[in-house]
Amino acid sequence: MSISSSWIHGNILTIETPVAAAIEGGDEGRFILTPSAPGAIVTIEGPSHASWMHLPIPTIYESTTLLNPFLLRRVIILCKCSGGNITDVHIYDGSTKIKEFASDLTPPYLPLHGDYLTRLPGNTFELDSPRKINTGIGVSFMCAPFSTSGGHGAAEPTVLQVAAVGAEFDTEGSIIRKLLSVFRRPGR
Repeated sequence: MSISSSWIHGNILTIETPVAAAIEGGDEGRFILTPSAPGAIVTIEGPSHASWMHLPIPTIYESTTLLNPFLLRRVIILCKCSGGNITDVHIYDGSTKIKEFASDLTPPYLPLHGDYLTRLPGNTFELDSPRKINTGIGVSFMCAPFSTSGGHGAAEPTVLQVAAVGAEFDTEGSIIRKLLSVFRRPGR
């Protein structure tokens, strides 16, 4: 049971390599980032190009002695991918990578392609066990057009919408969980 969550809107997204330079000079391809009300809209122009994208998640700290530190349980990415996909997801605690998700046969199934604007098993990235966060949470993911990640060709333009990214937390202490379960019992 999660007792707290923290979310950030997608329009804060940053792109690590917005322009790919061709060997002979000039641009080979570029990511165009448009912050908007429904989130960041990213389009890829030009030949195949892939890049890491990054979003921070506000991190919760409790200063009272009644609650133990919050523990990160999972991260959720609300997005929509067409003409490309998200191939890898990395979760950081400051500069320390704490979990890496790649194309695999276990949930969540990467790469992500299609509509994940609501919470689904495919866009929910669960840690092996809850983890204390020491600094701040960063979520990084690779976006690639089909022509560089799967050989599907480049017939469809690559467009990525990132609406939000969130994290869910538990507490270290079981006292809080027990208290919450008493108050959440049916019939109360």
